[in-house]
Amino acid sequence: MLNISSIDAFTSYSGFAAYDSSKAAVLALTRAMAIDHGRNGIRVNAICPGYIDTPLLAPYFERTGNPDQARREIASLHPWGTSADPKTSQT
Repeated sequence: MLNISSIDAFTSYSGFAAYDSSKAAVLALTRAMAIDHGRNGIRVNAICPGYIDTPLLAPYFERTGNPDQARREIASLHPWGTSADPKTSQT
């Protein structure tokens, strides 16, 4: 089984309480299921993608006062120096 969480499961930001807590809950569920079913040969894992430039992040970028700079800062947090862009399917 594969669950989808987020990097936000490990950190929190102002205004994202519901999102961040739901992603942390997915990790807790994943761990519990892995423990419960591992002896039966069932693997349970979670993928925690980094930042993806979607409409969800737009309000955050706008609140910074300099959206372009904020996007560059978010991109710099990733080892490859860019955040994912679902419009072009590139990372």
